[in-house]
Amino acid sequence: MSKFDDPLAAMRQSKDERPKKNRKRPYDEPLRRVDKRQAAKATGKDNLTAGQYVRRQFTFLPAQLEMIGTVADSLNLSQNAAARWLIDVGLKAYVDGERPEIEAVEVRHQPKLRDWS
Repeated sequence: MSKFDDPLAAMRQSKDERPKKNRKRPYDEPLRRVDKRQAAKATGKDNLTAGQYVRRQFTFLPAQLEMIGTVADSLNLSQNAAARWLIDVGLKAYVDGERPEIEAVEVRHQPKLRDWS
């Protein structure tokens, strides 16, 4: 009788005949095999770190990007360094009491059918 004829034959194998299992524990360093983005997503972090900096994504108008490039060129800085400097200047102005001019606009939300009941 072959092992294909008897489905229980594999269960009857002695310990010596069974293939060796990988004894290394798979959970010794679980994050070593995980991409940083996957780890950040799994832990709920929206951003990634880059050295002492935290990566964030902002949207700029083309004119703003052009101005950041101009400032970077004139100060002989990278665009990232120039953008960080400009943000620091803006934060200092905010701390010193400067506020942007904001036009208050009343927004009326349209009622939805689910709100009627």
